[in-house]
Amino acid sequence: MRENLVVVGLDDSPSARAALEWAADYARMTDYRVVAVHVTPAGRPHGYAARRPESTGAGSIGAGSIGAGSIDAGSIGAGSTGEGRFRRIERMFDSVAPEHDWQLIRLTGRPGEALVREAERAVLLVIGSQGHTGLNRLLEGSVSQYCLRHSKVPVLSYSGPVSPAPVPAPNGHRTFLEPTALDRITARPAAYQRSS
Repeated sequence: MRENLVVVGLDDSPSARAALEWAADYARMTDYRVVAVHVTPAGRPHGYAARRPESTGAGSIGAGSIGAGSIDAGSIGAGSTGEGRFRRIERMFDSVAPEHDWQLIRLTGRPGEALVREAERAVLLVIGSQGHTGLNRLLEGSVSQYCLRHSKVPVLSYSGPVSPAPVPAPNGHRTFLEPTALDRITARPAAYQRSS
């Protein structure tokens, strides 16, 4: 059964920030919850200490899962290597002024698999696309590509920062869909029509 939930993959990249902002706007418009998921690839030094979810008044942060049995909390190690990075991610999450029932969780494993698993009960999975091509994609794989292929819920792959203003209509065209609240999400008018 699907919940009124949007899952967003989160790291400290500009495209992930844009994806989080998009997900936050969408969730507020639809009255959905947001669960932001940060995944540290297994086998990399990550330094994340496990914490139980704690309410900070606006959203909560913790190591856990929205789906049953999808995290081994013991796999989240202790140390300091990744703490600075996770603090940046916490600040990014806080920057969208999370609602009281929104969550930021952190997991260890394969990012694509973890995101797909976490989104099983959601209505939408939102991911920032790094735009890797060629050798980088071959060597590292693409989290967004994995999610697009394996997710059972719709996936929105967001490939860039939100532009500050709608894209103007090209010469000889006019906007036939006037700006609405959705323009903040799409960052441009939805369609153009040739002038008569």
